[in-house]
Amino acid sequence: MIDVVAVVGNPRPGGRTTRVAQAVAARVAALGSGEVETIELADHAARMFDPSDPALGEVTTRVAGADVAVLASPTYKASFTGLLKAFLDRYTGDGLAGVVAVPVMLGGSPAHSLAPDTQLRPVLVELGAVVPTRSVYVVDTEMDRLEETLDRWWSGAEAVLRGCSVSLPPPMKILVTGGAGFVGSHTVVELLEAGHEVTILDDFSNSERSVVDRIGRITGKRPAVVEGDIRNPSALDSAVAGGYDAVFHFAARKSVAESVEEPLLYYQVNVTGTVNLLDAMSRHGVRTIVFSSSCTVYGDPQELPVTEDHPFGPAANPYGRTKQMMEHALMDLAAADPSWRIASLRYFNPVGAHPSGLIGEDPRGVPDNLMPYVTRVAAGRLPELRIFGNDYPTPDGTGVRDYVHVVDLARGHLAALDYVVGSSGYHAWNLGTGQGSSVLELVETFQRVTGRTVPYRFAPRRPGDVAATWADPSKAERELGWKAKHDLADMCRDAWRWESSR
Repeated sequence: MIDVVAVVGNPRPGGRTTRVAQAVAARVAALGSGEVETIELADHAARMFDPSDPALGEVTTRVAGADVAVLASPTYKASFTGLLKAFLDRYTGDGLAGVVAVPVMLGGSPAHSLAPDTQLRPVLVELGAVVPTRSVYVVDTEMDRLEETLDRWWSGAEAVLRGCSVSLPPPMKILVTGGAGFVGSHTVVELLEAGHEVTILDDFSNSERSVVDRIGRITGKRPAVVEGDIRNPSALDSAVAGGYDAVFHFAARKSVAESVEEPLLYYQVNVTGTVNLLDAMSRHGVRTIVFSSSCTVYGDPQELPVTEDHPFGPAANPYGRTKQMMEHALMDLAAADPSWRIASLRYFNPVGAHPSGLIGEDPRGVPDNLMPYVTRVAAGRLPELRIFGNDYPTPDGTGVRDYVHVVDLARGHLAALDYVVGSSGYHAWNLGTGQGSSVLELVETFQRVTGRTVPYRFAPRRPGDVAATWADPSKAERELGWKAKHDLADMCRDAWRWESSR
């Protein structure tokens, strides 16, 4: 990952200089699916890095946790050259792998932009001998052309900044089963944007082939595709024989209601298919797997929030039972052969969609999951939402779940890969926000942020559902450096963008 801290000097809080710094930082962070933190310092530049300045403690803490710093300030309030030198004197020995200098001319003209940039050249040459860098100069009067300016800068900066992570592993060749599905497709996007070579294995039984093209539109790189069913051992053997470094395993059936009605299908696909995959991986020497598990392995939780130490089951439905069996197979495999590196990600309720609106959750038929049901009702594709149960022991009587944005979830998979590449054995993490929201809370949030009405009626409880569950995600934050960034409003907004753009 490439984590970026944007340090903004002398800004108007949340103003143009901050927006420029965040735009630059986002580009750098995306190279390694990293995170961006922003610090706005209103004090004069000459004091920004003075050890006596009380604000210095926060800057020092944030910089210490970053790979790259983006330093931005309006040029009219202080010498940006002096500001940059002060920053370098204070922080270049603290483990930074790169610095991006962003002087911003407020109210200037294109002609004026040349002088400060010329003043910076000696500093940037000197800096280049210490850490990789690229400067970007933005004239504030051209804010409407910010992306165009950044595109020109990025063409020269990307290659240098790609090497700025101290933790980013070299690109890997990765097979993603179920990579055209909801969580799988978003993870493929993150893998491609991190520089990995990706092949999707999918039978397209519950996904669309057009997803692959849309992934290509988002990332500029179209992943390779192998069409196949994980229940077919020979097809799996041919697919895994491609010389992969790791496998991300998403291919599975995942509807609680369907699993109650068709349990044998779930055992065939989820359990037998996973054993087939592990057998093929073993034959071809692939020993690294990131597995898509589920909070359903915990059954009806005995206590909340749920930690990874919570015992399994009894499972509330066949879907959860198959996930338990798949995890037990992985645990037993790691115990028998210590060369395996296994990450099991027990995520809670994935919702939302990619912010581009190009990929999202698109189940065939009437959705079993809440969010696509809500969006289809809002779009007029379904007449009303059925809420299963309003007599649960929860504040408003409806079920409570830990909804997590699918982009956050996808990034968690990359963080898990980074971890297990350097650590053999079996590892499990919860991926959630740590906050439960009821069905009615989600519906009300959706209506508020989208302005759409979602008519609903209550229906009897659905077999296999539990009253409430939400995660304790602190282990993932502690060991993976992963934390969900999007709130419920973001999830609803992005899900609606996906639905309404189709």
